[in-house]
Amino acid sequence: MKLRKIIYIFAVSTFLLWGFAPSSFALVFPLPSLTNDVVGAVKIIQSKKGDNLFKIARRYEMGYDDVKQANKRLARRGWFKKGTPIIIPSYFILPDAPRVGIVINIPEKRLYLYPKNENIVITEPVAVGIYGWPTPLLDGHILEKMKNPTWHIPESIQAERSYEGKPNVTFIPPGPKNPLGKYAIRLSNRVILIHSTIALNSIGRRASHGCIRMYPEDAEHIFYSVKAHMPVRVINQPFKAGWKNHQLYLEIHPTLIENRGSIHKRVAEAYNLLLSKTNGNKSIINWSNVEATLVKQNGIPKMISKQIQESY
Repeated sequence: MKLRKIIYIFAVSTFLLWGFAPSSFALVFPLPSLTNDVVGAVKIIQSKKGDNLFKIARRYEMGYDDVKQANKRLARRGWFKKGTPIIIPSYFILPDAPRVGIVINIPEKRLYLYPKNENIVITEPVAVGIYGWPTPLLDGHILEKMKNPTWHIPESIQAERSYEGKPNVTFIPPGPKNPLGKYAIRLSNRVILIHSTIALNSIGRRASHGCIRMYPEDAEHIFYSVKAHMPVRVINQPFKAGWKNHQLYLEIHPTLIENRGSIHKRVAEAYNLLLSKTNGNKSIINWSNVEATLVKQNGIPKMISKQIQESY
């Protein structure tokens, strides 16, 4: 049996026992049926001595914004006393995209991998492009995989570095100072990489010049789990809706600032999404809960059918 297969079986077994995989693996979930779209579960943990958002995020395969949005009342502190209850939002509506290859949702700052013939979904937090350097949307594939890559600095970034007074260099060789880390995957548009990073605190944030950054251990995991020509889709879905056991759920992440528009536009987007999921049957939707979810934008799926609602 291949090593990757053994890793997946171990990770899925751990999920079944504890709710999700340990921090040394990605979050791995059994793939739901085509009539279900929701995986995982919210977990409440207690912080350890010296914990902050960054440490907690990495330990539980979350990004910085994941933990911050789910714990808005606590996030202003930056650090937590030992034993502080922390929400880990390891609960996801699968993106509205084919469950094939890699899907990266930019507003969510999260990657989903659907390994061929495995009947599981793997998900990892990522960093995406900052305002002014957005990660481009893509319907493509993996072009090549590179271990210990050299970073050939694009001219646009060279100009920015020069303006900031940094040394004028055209490339950075493999090593501990290379921003690409040890693993890089080039996508079919050629300009964007999925890669490991030395900027660990950037994961789960808008922080790159367009590339998709990952924790080093996650990048290694993905690197050895994919092959050239695997489909890759980069999408922009701040609003996700899906079904779980015949109940409708809504998950909202803050819209990218360059796409935000008016509050009326965002409400209309959510409204149209829900109508598409219910075939126009508005009567099954609890609109007050939709409104509350729009206000919170905490990235956690909420049941919005006319049923008893979760409290978080």
